Amino acid sequence: MAITSITRNFVGDPNIVTIVSTDGLATITTSGYWTGDAIEAEVITLQNGPFEWAATDAVLISYSGGIGWFTYDSATAAFVAFP
Repeated sequence: MAITSITRNFVGDPNIVTIVSTDGLATITTSGYWTGDAIEAEVITLQNGPFEWAATDAVLISYSGGIGWFTYDSATAAFVAFP
């Protein structure tokens, strides 16, 4: 269970955020995923502080078993796959 890389590739509108995770699709799309203690600690270490989400972020995630485009849902603290 880990995020090994997180990068904001553009700073503007829209933004593309890339994430590499060893977690699977079912895990990263589970409510509360982003707010888990282990995930927050990993991201703070990688970013030298908390990561701030923007409403226009498009998230490209390489996860265990695949790769896909997502949005971040701040209400559920999870990623939602693009349709």
